[in-house]
Amino acid sequence: MGPILGGVPRMQYSGAAANVVFDGNSLVAGFQASSSNMAMPAQMSRLPPLNGGVNVTNIGVSGQTINQMRGRGTQYADGSYVTGKKNILLAWEGTNTICNNGSAKTGLAAAADMATYVQERLAAHPGWFIVMMTTLPRFGIEAWSIADGNAQLQAYDDYLRANWRAMGCKALVDVRAGGVFVYTGTTMDSKMAPYMAETIHCNDTGYGLVAQYCADVLKRLPAR
Repeated sequence: MGPILGGVPRMQYSGAAANVVFDGNSLVAGFQASSSNMAMPAQMSRLPPLNGGVNVTNIGVSGQTINQMRGRGTQYADGSYVTGKKNILLAWEGTNTICNNGSAKTGLAAAADMATYVQERLAAHPGWFIVMMTTLPRFGIEAWSIADGNAQLQAYDDYLRANWRAMGCKALVDVRAGGVFVYTGTTMDSKMAPYMAETIHCNDTGYGLVAQYCADVLKRLPAR
């Protein structure tokens, strides 16, 4: 039994007991990070509660949409599941599905795709502990105006905030809740700019901040 916070046993992390997988897009893959060691999942792996002692597998792919995650899911996400361990899957996408030419879905349509992704992972391995993540504001958008694209990203995020439990997830990382990654207009907010390499991707510091948000949620993840 792990430590109890608010009466709920919390997940315990060790190399023998836990396995962490991170799926998603270029923000997961680490595009614009100075090295693979500074990609967001790698930075998260060094923070408490993982403390460098738990395997973190990064299967993020630059440019990937939710349906492409689904197409690769059986091989890569489900293939990373380790029987006998607590398996935690963090998923971060939405922005490409909504904003890129060739996908260009509304926020609610993207959320429906992500709900299906979760259902497919749980059908393959009911033991997955799935952690969902909201999007970053975006200032380079192909399929919409910047204002309209960000409105769709907000609609996607609002759906996740309201429905992550019903989707079958164990937790939500709301990357906007810290007040840094905020949309205040069609140009990047001054609080957000120091954490960004350009209009879409984080720099090392930004990836480190998102990694901390993820690690904080893992500390509170229920053990069952």
